[in-house]
Amino acid sequence: VALHSSACLHLLSSVRPGAARVPTATVRPATVQTSCAQWSASARRFRRALPRRQPIRFILALQEHPSASAASRAEVHQAIVAACLVSKSVYDERDTRLMFVWPRAGGMRAVTVDRSLLGVTEGRFVPAELPVLEALSLEITARELAFEVALEQLLDECSRLAFASPVALRIVEGGPTEWPEGKNQAVWPTDPPLLLFLRWQGSLPLPEHATLVAPGGRVAARTLVVLQHWHTMGVLAAAVSPRGALPCRGVKGLLEDVVDLVPTPGQDVISGNLVSVQGTVVGRVRQGHVLFADFGPARAMCKEQRLGHEFRVLVAELRVGDVLHCEGLPGLDFHGAPTVFVQHIRGIEPGTQIEDTEMEEAQKENEADSQQQQR
Repeated sequence: VALHSSACLHLLSSVRPGAARVPTATVRPATVQTSCAQWSASARRFRRALPRRQPIRFILALQEHPSASAASRAEVHQAIVAACLVSKSVYDERDTRLMFVWPRAGGMRAVTVDRSLLGVTEGRFVPAELPVLEALSLEITARELAFEVALEQLLDECSRLAFASPVALRIVEGGPTEWPEGKNQAVWPTDPPLLLFLRWQGSLPLPEHATLVAPGGRVAARTLVVLQHWHTMGVLAAAVSPRGALPCRGVKGLLEDVVDLVPTPGQDVISGNLVSVQGTVVGRVRQGHVLFADFGPARAMCKEQRLGHEFRVLVAELRVGDVLHCEGLPGLDFHGAPTVFVQHIRGIEPGTQIEDTEMEEAQKENEADSQQQQR
């Protein structure tokens, strides 16, 4: 099955937590190719239908320069394929990054790679060792940095993707009895980014949140593949960034809070009681430094002045159909509409429904493909 095909995406997205069911049916390519995602007209559309995940970053410590020996070249090649190419054919650009760190006179050096490595070299890119290492060599020449600078850039990127600070984890090799429990948690795209340090000697450059035990091997690629699957299934999120119970107070409660308020034409009327609100977003409008999330009978007013960096994350991540969890002051806006004036964002829960327009477009593409095949 082609690495970037819809069939491959179907297989990778079919992994589920829990014990394997007996009997386990064999998945044959012919079956996969004819029964991929229900509305998958292309790999691009299939990617859009998959869950949005929290950011994950791998930092792999090497003993020498990535191209210094045959062993190092084999390790970095397999690590890139496992962490970036396969994963990135399923998920979007905010997902997987892989940073290589190695010692050199004058301090540690580093380079960060992701799916953009596919476009570094000219011509068709295949995940074989020679083209991957050629692209990596060009990337090192152009973007090699001191490790401290590379880490600072990584943290700055993470601050634009999530509300909370990144979680630094040390990955060590161990047996099944030490692996994380089989619990899983629904992954939200704004959960704290995960920074996973592999084969790291000494103290971490960031406060160490926990040590996570995973399967090992001669090369790091095996560990990377397992961690990717744990991440997809929500095992990592449940083990290292569990999400506390969020208040279930919905829009109805917000309407009850403002029922006694008297609207003032041209002015916002705000209550002094901080409340927690969650609501499904049916529309969003941004006006400069203010974003309005429409809940239907009420709405949330989110100002950059109040939210700070959370506002940038909100603008980038909030989509129609998502559930917005926030804290704010209930009141009436200058039009008299029930509004929560947001003071803090607790999270964005991804919506589960696919928009009807996308379904219709996918059906049209499928019909066009069928007509082309008949001709």
